[in-house]
Amino acid sequence: MEIEFPDSYEYNLDMRIAHVIVAGIPELRGKGYPASLTPEEWDQILTDIEEGFKEYRDMFNQMSFDTSKFNRAMDLLNEWFPSLWW
Repeated sequence: MEIEFPDSYEYNLDMRIAHVIVAGIPELRGKGYPASLTPEEWDQILTDIEEGFKEYRDMFNQMSFDTSKFNRAMDLLNEWFPSLWW
């Protein structure tokens, strides 16, 4: 099934994705965690992803952008993407 989006979604798709990640991560907290982790470790991973994408989402409203925080979030998202479900 192919999902169609309005043409306007092509503009700033990165920001749209960042908003979805920032809004979605809190919904995962307290609802389970990967078997290879403790609840505390999973919560820290979710926090790091959320904070890194907030940094990216808000970069135009800030005087500085913490690339290391965002890069960490991207690395964690890459590693744990299949575990972002509930």
